[in-house]
Order: sequence, then C-alpha cells, then structure tokens
Amino acid sequence: HVISNGQFMTGEDAARVLIEAQLSGIQKIAKLGVVVKINTVLIPGVNTKSVAEVAKATAEAGASLINIIPLIPQHEMAFLRQPNCEELDAARMAAEEFLPVFRHCLHCRADACGIPGSGKDFAADLYDQPLETFSHG
Repeated sequence: HVISNGQFMTGEDAARVLIEAQLSGIQKIAKLGVVVKINTVLIPGVNTKSVAEVAKATAEAGASLINIIPLIPQHEMAFLRQPNCEELDAARMAAEEFLPVFRHCLHCRADACGIPGSGKDFAADLYDQPLETFSHG
C-alpha cells in the first residue's frame, strides 16, 4: 500500500504512484551528477520478463547501472525458488541492452561493508559475532 497526499492506495494505483515517485527521484539526483545504481531482485515467474523494462525506464530517467540480484527464498517468499544461473544471465543480458550491469554482487546484506572487488569485508572488524550471510567481499 501507499499513502499519497493523505490518500491510502493499493493495487495498480499505488504501484503507479510509487513508480512515478521513484523515477522522479532518479531524474532529480542524476541531474545533480550522482551515480545511480538500480538494485532489482530477480524472482522467477514474477518479474523475469520485466527486468529489461526496469532497466530501460530507469536508464531513461538517468540511472547509471543496474544490479540484478537473485532472490533468496525466505520468510513470506520462502515458497518461491531462487533463479538458476541461466535465468540470471538472461536477465542481465536483457538489462544490459539499456544499462551497464553491475556484476560484482552475489547476494547482498544490509550490513555489508567494504569496497567491491577488494576482497576485504570489514564486518568482522565491526561486529562481535560472525555473520552467516553473503557479502560484497
């Protein structure tokens, strides 16, 4: 759901308002010279065919590159399957028609910290307990 101008919205109307706001935000920040990386999660059977459309629309809005991340099936999406390598590669190739694809990530986590490609993950220096998730490492 989305609340826009005090109005509670769901469904296609909510999606339309949210997408318009996202594209507007991309346009505004890109005009300021900021590199904009689009992150999208590939969910087989849900958005497989729309990844290229996302790349095209966000490129037109001024995005610089796109990162297509495979779904990690868990919580409310635990019944879905993770995309296979062929599906991920096909989505990346389709998106690459419109935006360069950031291919460094395997799976991301919100607490990842480091420099992509450096091989160093600083999480061990910051957290008291080991983290058993994937990193940008």
